[in-house]
Amino acid sequence: MFWKKLGIPYLKPIPFVGNLKDTVLQKTNIGLFLKKVYDENQDKPYVGIFCFDQPCLVMVDLELMKNILIKDSHNFIDRAITADEKVDPFMGKCIPLLKGQRWRHVRTKLEPSFSAGKTKKMFEQVEACATQLTRMLEVTTADGSSVLVRDATMRYTMDVIASCVLGIDGNSLENPDSEYKKYIAGVMDFSISKGLASLTMFMCPALQSFFKLRFVDEDTTEFLRRLVWTTVEYRQKHSTERNDFLDRLNELMNQEKMDASNGTKTKSISESGPILSTETQRKYPVLPFLDRRCERDYEIPDPHGSGTIILPAGTAVYISNFGIQNNPKYFPNPENFDPERFSEDNKRNRSNMLHMPFGDGPRKCLGKRFGLMQVKTGLVHILSKYEVAPCKDTPIPLILDRRAFSLSPKEKIPMTFIRHI
Repeated sequence: MFWKKLGIPYLKPIPFVGNLKDTVLQKTNIGLFLKKVYDENQDKPYVGIFCFDQPCLVMVDLELMKNILIKDSHNFIDRAITADEKVDPFMGKCIPLLKGQRWRHVRTKLEPSFSAGKTKKMFEQVEACATQLTRMLEVTTADGSSVLVRDATMRYTMDVIASCVLGIDGNSLENPDSEYKKYIAGVMDFSISKGLASLTMFMCPALQSFFKLRFVDEDTTEFLRRLVWTTVEYRQKHSTERNDFLDRLNELMNQEKMDASNGTKTKSISESGPILSTETQRKYPVLPFLDRRCERDYEIPDPHGSGTIILPAGTAVYISNFGIQNNPKYFPNPENFDPERFSEDNKRNRSNMLHMPFGDGPRKCLGKRFGLMQVKTGLVHILSKYEVAPCKDTPIPLILDRRAFSLSPKEKIPMTFIRHI
């Protein structure tokens, strides 16, 4: 047995699926499974698991996590998740899934697009979407009806993506039956095939290739490709700009052409808003775990405190930030929603490793600054006009969907919105 030979504590697997029986049967999702492993092994620095026939390591010790994500990140620069480009070209070409030099090249090219200055230039477009959100709330609550919060915020996010990333008006808030909303909602909605695709991409990519499992279907991929290139061609023809991500794509394409012609080789708010959103991200990080793959043999402390152990190259390593951020050792009464946990005084006495909803190290989320701006802008527009409270149909406590790829509620979330006088 792999982990037994190394002297590493591990969960006993069963044939074919390893420790993933419940995730394969879609009784739970990867994030909840890894949180359970983390919660039940607090007395160890790490624990071995088997994802189908692949040995993987779940980290528990914070210092080891810091080494993997930051100090020794050069040896863990690639994420474990892999998508077969031939099977799922949309996912295969996503920045988080790129590997090695290809990832470095693309990240270096795109990083300036997410600078503070570039993000600030898109604030006007994000604010326009937030204004549309409050208009939709006014119409919905005019007769005293509750608001389906998950649906409303999802449509707001879709319109922000449409405006700032795709360079179009999504109109999801004004027209819930729009073609754009239909395709994007399809990506976010759960299906059995998508559940299996996400599981295999993270835990055993060879199975994704073998069974040809797609997370983003062919129709959606073609719709988005057509949408982007039609907009790009229009802007090039008419020399129009919107100060968005698509403008940056145009700049990069023009630069590639110039480099080629020169013979250069290239490869293809409010005060409460921040702590409200931060505490929400603590309780419910959208992506509940981080993943890395060991590039070369790596030395880690022996779990029994006697010497070191060599972690073999190619081993996938998982960090349950959902588990860390809901650990009562670090956040007393973690089930309580308490924004004051993130006051300046409280943050000062806490390790950065205890709150990583966007990851950490070189592989942290490229769009963190933009994502926070979107969330805070939406919160400020809502809370400046409404008091938001549970209604009789609000599910309390919130029940998570055990099948969904990311952390999301199982049920709709109706809430009461009371207009400030």
